[in-house]
Amino acid sequence: MSAHSKTATLLYRKIGFIVRECGGILDAYHNYIDIVELCLELVTELGRRSLSYLNQMDSATIYQAAMSVVKSYAIHATGRRTIEKTAEEDAYGDLLLLMDMLTCLLAKDFLDLGPEALGNSDSPAVPSVTASDVSLHGLGIILPLMNAELLQYPNLSCKYFRLVRKIPPYKL
Repeated sequence: MSAHSKTATLLYRKIGFIVRECGGILDAYHNYIDIVELCLELVTELGRRSLSYLNQMDSATIYQAAMSVVKSYAIHATGRRTIEKTAEEDAYGDLLLLMDMLTCLLAKDFLDLGPEALGNSDSPAVPSVTASDVSLHGLGIILPLMNAELLQYPNLSCKYFRLVRKIPPYKL
């Protein structure tokens, strides 16, 4: 799934409705690890490939979808107890995907090629929610899910610090 400035909006129109429902899908299928990972990966890839080219209204919809996914994941992961031996590794993988998703959202703050930024839009103004705001809020939700054992994984720690480093200092 790759987007170009001319195809990003068309691509979003085709799959945007699925992304908007990812939080609900996660609520319904939170016990299915594959479904959880696919929802996280879909929002991450849409953010990575298309977000910089979308208008403010479509970007806000992706932000809402990302927050819905983060909240849904946190609700079902908080206090989760399991006897599976791979539970910690699954939590680690999910947190990596969540960190990637929040980091990909930040691309809009650094590289905004949407119609409003380029002065090519007649669309109505949308309340300004920045990617930094969404990433900080999401980080605040998933931070309690990280424990000392998970932070011993160097990759997770690296992704956490990469996310925090990319947030503009005036937002912290």
